[in-house]
Amino acid sequence: MRAVENAIRKREDEQWRRSDPEKSARADDMVSKLEAAIADIEARLDKARAAGDEKLVRELEDNLEGRRSFLEMARRAAADYS
Repeated sequence: MRAVENAIRKREDEQWRRSDPEKSARADDMVSKLEAAIADIEARLDKARAAGDEKLVRELEDNLEGRRSFLEMARRAAADYS
């Protein structure tokens, strides 16, 4: 009987971790913030390209690449709570 209770409790705990509304909200917030930051960097990148500032272009492209990778991880984390 105890084994069944433990199995049920474990299953309920796993379900709670996947549906925790607080964690879900934090993950969604992180995705939103990263998307906004990426949009800002893309706008700055366009301006740097138009100005011919190659050094700034390289810096922004590197920054953008890192943020996009992090965004993809954040989206996967947010999907875990859906």
